[in-house]
Amino acid sequence: MSSRKFEAKRVLVRQADRVADRSWLQFEAIPEGDRTRLVQTAYFAPTGFLGWLYWYGIYVVHALIFSGLISVIARDVEHGLP
Repeated sequence: MSSRKFEAKRVLVRQADRVADRSWLQFEAIPEGDRTRLVQTAYFAPTGFLGWLYWYGIYVVHALIFSGLISVIARDVEHGLP
């Protein structure tokens, strides 16, 4: 076990897709004792009614995709994969 200390680190990824609105996915690693908490946050800036309709229309799909993504990252880290 390493005794090195680090501060929270954050990565912000801009989504590039066919949606005209702006969206980002943020990952933040927060040290908690000898473990690290990984927090994932999705940001979406709709540009009108259709943007809002899109976001909330596939809200459940987004929730499944994002929770699956964080689970895969956690599993890979626990198994020592880069």
